[in-house]
Amino acid sequence: MSSQTSSSSSSSPAPAAASSSLPEAIAKAALSFPQIGKAVLRIHSGYQSFTSNLSPQSKESFAKLFILLYKSVVQLAGYISVAYAFLMDVKVAPSPTEWQQPGNILLQVLANLILLFAPTVEEWADKFPEDGRALLVANQNLYGLDLLPLLAVVYLKTGKLVRTIWEPFHFKTPIYKHLIEYFGGVCNEPHTLEELMEASYPVVIFPGGMKEALKSKEDAKYGLMWPMGKVNFARSAIRNGYTIIPVASVGVEDMLQIVHEISPQDFDFSAILGTEFSNLTIPLAVPGSYERLYIHFGDNITTKTKDPEKASNDVKAIKMVRDRTRDAILAGLERLLELQESDPKRFILDPLWKALEDGKHFANEALEDPHVKNGLTEGRKTLAKGLLFLARIIDPYVDSEMDPAQVELDKLEE
Repeated sequence: MSSQTSSSSSSSPAPAAASSSLPEAIAKAALSFPQIGKAVLRIHSGYQSFTSNLSPQSKESFAKLFILLYKSVVQLAGYISVAYAFLMDVKVAPSPTEWQQPGNILLQVLANLILLFAPTVEEWADKFPEDGRALLVANQNLYGLDLLPLLAVVYLKTGKLVRTIWEPFHFKTPIYKHLIEYFGGVCNEPHTLEELMEASYPVVIFPGGMKEALKSKEDAKYGLMWPMGKVNFARSAIRNGYTIIPVASVGVEDMLQIVHEISPQDFDFSAILGTEFSNLTIPLAVPGSYERLYIHFGDNITTKTKDPEKASNDVKAIKMVRDRTRDAILAGLERLLELQESDPKRFILDPLWKALEDGKHFANEALEDPHVKNGLTEGRKTLAKGLLFLARIIDPYVDSEMDPAQVELDKLEE
């Protein structure tokens, strides 16, 4: 209160001095950012030239307004910071292992909506474990766009919403983070998979991770990009006696065309995604077609043993489970690519284009029919006569020979 009231009298020059030094400070600070430094300097020069033409009273008023706006922005930023902290602290469930599946009506509606816009052909080679202790190990399409159809298919088949594991950067945005958590998503941490398995949740994982979801132009479509020695999922499955279901999916990467790639030299994504993604290249893709998706659920791989703890430390057994899973996914991909190639309904919009083409062909044939031609000519004559009649009512002295309706009528009479 005191600072606001005292600024109207003896201390009035102080805000002007502060306001003149503030743009200079901003300009100097901006020099450390070459990309925006020049723009800030131009703004500063414009500010200086603008204020140099003002009277002392106007400068003082402008300075007060500037400081008021600055304080308002700082205050608003504080409110946003508090709101952000509050929202980030809101928990959908007390912990990931106490999460409960949303109501069936909501999930039924969402699952059917997903498959309405992303029609999916599914193949099941085996039964889903009745106890729900299943680990779905899948390849990942570009941008991970095959995840929602996969979840929808499994839910409609089993009534179970499979838990998903997401990279930490997904949990930095309120509302989005809460939606992920509400539908069973969990932040990827060292023991996340083990904790979900101990609570007997069905889980889906993508061993290829971000690298597989963000393939480059040079990478093979639907190729597995598992890190060397990736055996964590196999060890966890054996330790917890989980049934592994190999899942293969294709379709997304045929619909999208990569047109550009943002390399780490263009932009450093580590500040957003984390330091582990500092060398990540981000592909920019555009839709090229609208096609069906294809998902194959392979034969179950049983990992139950008499001594799970001992088996989970057996490197040979772990690698065998990992390799069986990998081979099953590759076989599923090969099977789906053949199915995709031979599917007459692969391109969803083909029936529409065919109907439009047939309609155009039918219309052209109809227009060539003599009876249709005569009917159209008579219709145009009637319209021209009607317009000519109206024109003469509006202006009896109109030159009928120059009237557009009369000209049209003369042409038709010929």
